[in-house]
Amino acid sequence: MMLVHLIFHNYRTPQVASVSDSVSLNAAMFAAVCLASRLRSSLDTFSLLLCAIELFIFFPHFRGILKMKMPVMALWTTVIWVLMTGALLYTVSTVALTFYLLVTSLITFLCPLWMVRLQSLKNNIYGPWDEAVLNKEKEEDR
Repeated sequence: MMLVHLIFHNYRTPQVASVSDSVSLNAAMFAAVCLASRLRSSLDTFSLLLCAIELFIFFPHFRGILKMKMPVMALWTTVIWVLMTGALLYTVSTVALTFYLLVTSLITFLCPLWMVRLQSLKNNIYGPWDEAVLNKEKEEDR
């Protein structure tokens, strides 16, 4: 279900509402409820669901507002989250930390660099599906 959440999450501006927003949110909350159903006490279940609500409902709105009002602060929030995740993974497993750092570096640095390098190989194919272009020189000759 978390994969469905990641696929349908709205990665654009927070003002744009679409059907995928509700699918993403429902998938995330469904996954949280499924995990919470495995817990032993009501307090543990309540805590997990409260964290899920904060993480999947409130935090994306907070990030959107923060990105509009203070873009530099949004960048620092991301850096802090990456560092906190790395520190918490270090306490669990160094292999997990290494994999996390490798994947994060790949997605953050290597994939955009690869995309920029591949732009020179891009082909533009023109056809009847393209927008019409007005030729002003022909109109002036008339």
